Amino acid sequence: GTTASAIIEGNDIRVGDVSASGSGYSASISGIEIGTVNAGAIVRKNNIHDVLQPSTSGYGAFGINITGSTNCNDIEISNNILNNIVASKYSATSLSTFVAYGIRYSAGATLQKINYNTIRMAAAVTGTVANYSNYGIALGVSGVTVSEMKNNIVVNENIGTGTFAVYTAATTNISAGASNNNNFYAPSGNVGYY
Repeated sequence: GTTASAIIEGNDIRVGDVSASGSGYSASISGIEIGTVNAGAIVRKNNIHDVLQPSTSGYGAFGINITGSTNCNDIEISNNILNNIVASKYSATSLSTFVAYGIRYSAGATLQKINYNTIRMAAAVTGTVANYSNYGIALGVSGVTVSEMKNNIVVNENIGTGTFAVYTAATTNISAGASNNNNFYAPSGNVGYY
């Protein structure tokens, strides 16, 4: 028989504290997490909002978190709204696990399609680290490859040199893919790192 790929579609997802200034939890949180053996998975038309992890003890907040690389080719992330993804001002280290990400790749999934998403990263209110790290979209390891990144709107309202609308760990992440018609905005940070 044949097997079909997972489809995560049309969900309203909220996770974490009730307030960006609350006390948080003793764990990193994700709206959606995709691990290994998910080739061809489709994540579309989801409303992922209020992913709030204000703990100042070092935990992350991730809208969509791709943690698998084995058999994770051709994942489509499309037409999602990710709004109000917030972690504390905990770390200024590039690609730290303990910060906020709209879409995060921490493993080398290949031939990814990231299209027609709207991502808003609200400013952190807890913590004290200056130039803390946070990302709208982060391709956080060199093994990730994107075949399409088109028509996304990414707004990162955080402040400082660690703020990015889009971040790629290596030029090979997107150099062979099509990246067109994106709107990246980080008024008090960096539009991108490539």
